[in-house]
Amino acid sequence: MTIFGAGTMSNLSRTLAVIVVVAAIAVSGCAAQPTQITILATNDIHGGIEPSVAEDGTIEGGLAAFSGTVKAIRAGLKTRLGEQVGVLVLDAGDQFQGTLISNHNEGQLVFQAMSAVGYDVAITGNHDYDFGPVGWLADEPTTPGQDPRGALKAALTHAKFPLISANTFLRSSLQDAAGNQVQVDQQGCVPKVQGNHLPVIDWNRAASPDFLKPYLIKEVAGVRVAIIGIDNVFTPTTTTAADVSDLCFDREADAYLRVRSQLDGQADVFVLLIHDGNTKDTNDLSALVELLISSSQPKRGAVVDAVISGHTHFTYNRTVGEVPVIQSGFGGDAYGRIDLVYDPKLGRIDRAKTKSYAGVKTFLNKCAETAMDYCTVDAVTHVVMYEGAPFQNDDSIAQLIAKERQAIAPLAGQVLGHATAKVVVNRVDESAVADELTDLLRRISAADVALMNTGGIRAPLDQGDVTYEALFRVIPFNNHGVVIGPMRASLLLKALSQSAQTCGTYGALMQSGLKVEIEKDCDAPANRDHIDPKAKLTHVETLGGKVLLDATGACPASAPGEDPMLTVATLDFLAAGGSGYDMFKGVPQIKDIGIVREKMKDLLINAPKTFKPDDMDGRWAVHKPPPN
Repeated sequence: MTIFGAGTMSNLSRTLAVIVVVAAIAVSGCAAQPTQITILATNDIHGGIEPSVAEDGTIEGGLAAFSGTVKAIRAGLKTRLGEQVGVLVLDAGDQFQGTLISNHNEGQLVFQAMSAVGYDVAITGNHDYDFGPVGWLADEPTTPGQDPRGALKAALTHAKFPLISANTFLRSSLQDAAGNQVQVDQQGCVPKVQGNHLPVIDWNRAASPDFLKPYLIKEVAGVRVAIIGIDNVFTPTTTTAADVSDLCFDREADAYLRVRSQLDGQADVFVLLIHDGNTKDTNDLSALVELLISSSQPKRGAVVDAVISGHTHFTYNRTVGEVPVIQSGFGGDAYGRIDLVYDPKLGRIDRAKTKSYAGVKTFLNKCAETAMDYCTVDAVTHVVMYEGAPFQNDDSIAQLIAKERQAIAPLAGQVLGHATAKVVVNRVDESAVADELTDLLRRISAADVALMNTGGIRAPLDQGDVTYEALFRVIPFNNHGVVIGPMRASLLLKALSQSAQTCGTYGALMQSGLKVEIEKDCDAPANRDHIDPKAKLTHVETLGGKVLLDATGACPASAPGEDPMLTVATLDFLAAGGSGYDMFKGVPQIKDIGIVREKMKDLLINAPKTFKPDDMDGRWAVHKPPPN
């Protein structure tokens, strides 16, 4: 039995829901013995549906291998535990956006493959909204009739599982108890003051987009499991703004607890599926879980029994107040597992029997070290066994991928250059890839300065031919290049100052056309993977020698009162204030030069480039502050 959440309910719907719930209680009450609920989860696949090859030649990851793993675990557990076990397969968002093979068909292949795996439910991530209207090179509406989420809806016609999010709402549906429209901020759905009055939202009136439900209740081996989805609150600034302009994303704790309260007594086990997470040195998700479990306790069951997370691309397996919290990297090469044991005599999960695993890689002929509790290799046949059942790569998914691979081959294989060795990227500091890309953008646009955010430079270039597909992995987004300005140098310096402070919590701005010197220390324990609030620009000048800022005293800066005007080429995402660079909002647009990646391809296909890992000129020089 499966129950989907709905935004509003009529009296008849409520009556039917009560009947269903009573029947479900009767079913779950029949489970006299403890029942194991095994959750297998992925996150941030980002189009990584094909296997990859490690440096030692080992083949790992991909949805065909994950599907084979799921099927073996299901079969093995069924043989061992019979009717007292069930398996759920979940995904914590950002299923596509990152590879040509996923983007060319706008996510349809990914959802087809996930359906073949047998996913039960997934949540949206911020990048689920990137595709915009139907058309693989169109990322936002250009005419009034275009649906800003048309591509996502088209992809969903190929999915045999629902998308859920309990904190995503149509802004136009938010009203107070009297039915008056409530204006809100997109981040957090926070009401705006209207006159001298701060309105209060009546959430019973709120509506979600038609392709989303807030939760899923699924009966697993006689136990009712509620999966509540929570999307990332910062989605409006981490996807194409025009595609979510009519939406807001409510605060995580508020949205979860509101739905959890509604479902009290309707489920036995509660799982939070969230597109947000911890990092190496930040624990925002752990703090959220602590807040949830310290809130008013429901009449039945726990506030939350397990948390599957994503977004930050980290791997961790933590326990917060006896609640397992996992995330398993990104790119489709690993999954996580949580085993929960529901004891009907206790009326809840037996915490002492919970097991959890994160970042478990899938291989064709060996077990991951993190899976040794349930994975072996047969000594005679050398077949990988999960829970005692043989693993077999899913050929149906491999065939789906092979068909699409053939379709994109002419486009994917276009040669644009050559990399003499692996050319890496850097989220915080200058890299050869960022230098080359910003130089290309400045050349194409003829602007004074070019800016790109490192969050949009996604992957390194491997040694060998640089093909269109390789460039696509680096720049998978269909961002347009725009020239904005003339912009005052002081505004540009404000953006560069904000960029200078990041130590990884948000992407830096890489540039062409300037020489920038910065004083900061990301190695200080308090600043690692966060920000250095004391970081500052010490010197900025144009390639023509015009000094825009000098804090060293070595060079004369602009004369008092002088604020030179510059033209700046950047991405439309940044020009709209994306990644928190909202100082660019409102700067006039001079021209739109089209999709940046496609313009770079056109330039490189006629003049191939040699990419070298050490080809940097020090345009973004970082120095540590002098000792106190």
